[in-house]
Amino acid sequence: MVLCPKKLGANWTNYNANLTTNIFAKDRFNYDVLFHTDLSRNSGETLGIDLAKINWGNYDLVVIDESHNFRNRENFKDKKTRYDRLMEQVIQQGVKTKVLMLSATPVNNRFNDLKNQLALAYEGIVRI
Repeated sequence: MVLCPKKLGANWTNYNANLTTNIFAKDRFNYDVLFHTDLSRNSGETLGIDLAKINWGNYDLVVIDESHNFRNRENFKDKKTRYDRLMEQVIQQGVKTKVLMLSATPVNNRFNDLKNQLALAYEGIVRI
């Protein structure tokens, strides 16, 4: 799965489609492209994918484009955040998941920002 901001969706969908512009068509890449905001929704559709039917725990690789957007881990009593859903339903559930984080803006204002990003790569287990 590729998680990216909506504005970058077309950058990723070109390489998993049967298009003449896809230079990797022979490699037959197979992945879903979802948006960061989809982690906050339980229903609706993104790029033809019904969010209510996704098996979130079935991704063995998650590529997070603009991963610095997941540096903050807010805690709310009454709701799950995007970070929580990514960690609990994608990374920690189901198959063993590897995480590749991409960012051209690695902004970390606090030590916890870096710790939160590292936790994504280590299934939430980061002792510092």
